[in-house]
Amino acid sequence: MRGKCADFLGYHPQLDEWLIPESKGSDMDAAYEQLNNTMKGLLAKQSVARGKIVLQVHISSQNYTFLSRDGMA
Repeated sequence: MRGKCADFLGYHPQLDEWLIPESKGSDMDAAYEQLNNTMKGLLAKQSVARGKIVLQVHISSQNYTFLSRDGMA
């Protein structure tokens, strides 16, 4: 994979689903970049993952409040 990647990449065989989560402070652009890079890398190696990927961004409630006030959430 190229560039910055997400914190985790996992596969759940019973659900046939891939999970790509990223924890962030408040930099949603960086979260998007890391999720996108990881997803592209996964699809390059496992094309069967298409349509079976769950992307998650985890932020604290304090940062959610901050982003909400800025009109980003």
